[in-house]
Amino acid sequence: MSYEWEFTTGGRPEDLRGKKCHRGPMIDVEVRMSQPFVTLRFLERERVKLLEALVDITLWAVRTRDDVLRVLNGDMGAIFARLLPQKKYLQALICEKRRAIDIDRDVSWLDRSFLTGVERLLQFGIQKQHIALMRSALQSESPIQRVAGRCAVILIAAYIELDAGT
Repeated sequence: MSYEWEFTTGGRPEDLRGKKCHRGPMIDVEVRMSQPFVTLRFLERERVKLLEALVDITLWAVRTRDDVLRVLNGDMGAIFARLLPQKKYLQALICEKRRAIDIDRDVSWLDRSFLTGVERLLQFGIQKQHIALMRSALQSESPIQRVAGRCAVILIAAYIELDAGT
């Protein structure tokens, strides 16, 4: 007796018609993440380059949601208790999502500035254990963890900007 299985692996879906790819709306922290950082200017270049690298589309709603989801759906999610009540609402299909290994390659030149930036977050009242978790992710052997760590730094910076009213 033999079986024949039909399946495909990897790559983007051939036809996105009929799928509900995320296009918005954005929550308040996503809106703030889509705007230049004022209070944390030292992370502005990192914000722009990371959000550009995450997805193959220029829509801010998709870029920022992918950042949020990479944080919430990984080890870093515990840092962001504010988002947990909205987690079910935030789950969305990101059709233009890029692989972590490709994102990591594209933004690895910013590693030192992400590490410096995460240390500077202590000045803004971020707990030491959260800094340690982000630092650990940024220095991980896994590209998935490194990308999630970078996303967490930008997400926490967006919250600081939001809370500062800038």
